[in-house]
Amino acid sequence: MTPPPPLPRRLLAELLGSAFLAAVVIGSGIAAQQLSPHDIGLPGVLLPHSDTDHARVDHLAGVTGDRAPR
Repeated sequence: MTPPPPLPRRLLAELLGSAFLAAVVIGSGIAAQQLSPHDIGLPGVLLPHSDTDHARVDHLAGVTGDRAPR
């Protein structure tokens, strides 16, 4: 079994992954607001996006072998 990568490399990977995830989630919220500025049911539009984002995170975690605690 190979040793884990050094701590600075793991921290950088976590930082980049978290920043990318935040950009995707915030960007989808901004896009939804711009597409329907007068829609009072906006949270109903964003909930399916959060499910999709969660599925993407699960897929990436499965590909990389990392699993976040739930």
